[in-house]
Amino acid sequence: MNDSPTISLVIVTYLREAIVCDTLRVLEPHASLFHEILVVDNGNSTQLSEFARTYAPANLRILPQTSNDGAVGRTHGILAASGDIVLTLDDDVRLRDPSELLNLRRFFQVGSRIGCVNFRILYESDLSLDLSDWCHPRDPALYADRLFETNYISEGACALNGAIVRKIGAYPLDLFIGQEGVELAARILDAGYDIYYLPSVSVTHSVATEGRTSGRQFFFNARNIYWISLRTYPVGLAIRTILREWSTLALFSLIRGRLVHFARGCFEGLRHTATLWANRRPIGSDTVRHLSRLNSFKPTVLKRVKRLLRSQTLD
Repeated sequence: MNDSPTISLVIVTYLREAIVCDTLRVLEPHASLFHEILVVDNGNSTQLSEFARTYAPANLRILPQTSNDGAVGRTHGILAASGDIVLTLDDDVRLRDPSELLNLRRFFQVGSRIGCVNFRILYESDLSLDLSDWCHPRDPALYADRLFETNYISEGACALNGAIVRKIGAYPLDLFIGQEGVELAARILDAGYDIYYLPSVSVTHSVATEGRTSGRQFFFNARNIYWISLRTYPVGLAIRTILREWSTLALFSLIRGRLVHFARGCFEGLRHTATLWANRRPIGSDTVRHLSRLNSFKPTVLKRVKRLLRSQTLD
């Protein structure tokens, strides 16, 4: 990382043209903070392209997609970005104070093995902590305002080490949405880099309803954690992870009336077992020990379900 690392901003969007255009208007006075602004447009919107031509910052580039790749579509932007730091935001997430990017730059400058930095996520409505997006292996009541090492990536509110992620790859496109940060986090840690939660950079989440489908997350979270665990983890860790995550999702899907979606996700995951097993690339034993140490701080299943009950996004 050089003395003044450049920042590429990547935003992924689908069917939220008005929200993204408004975000870009807000960012325009701060556009010089970014080396480039890339918008991955999963909806290939003519409205967004027209806005970019007429009103948007000069360093904005729209990346229209011929198909909707979901949340992992941000991979197209990450791999197209040339900045030292690649900051990724969801289309309904905004930087609360762009000047906080100075904190991000300083943090990357002082840490030579930083792979990813997660931001503090607040609900836009009341600036309370977004508990639905808190999946770090720490108690948010104790750690929301503290710097700590984590094994979780909040995909729509984080900053990646550009050089590292371009080398090892970003989010696998077959996941579409849900848990994709788990796999990338494992690859970053396996490459010898660390992941942190940095509360001095905060974002607000408006929880836009456009493009959301009820029950979808239970399906994809169940399917994806099975796929990720089987192709990324050694057998013992894979079994423990699947049992822990499926038991949490099963209980929560029962409470929310989404058990059918969860069951379909499990079936879809199991259906590809042979292919996943044939293409396994398990992380090393040192990384497993590192992950296990970080996971030891995870709350119990019941505590996680209690937190998820307060979620505004998992439905």
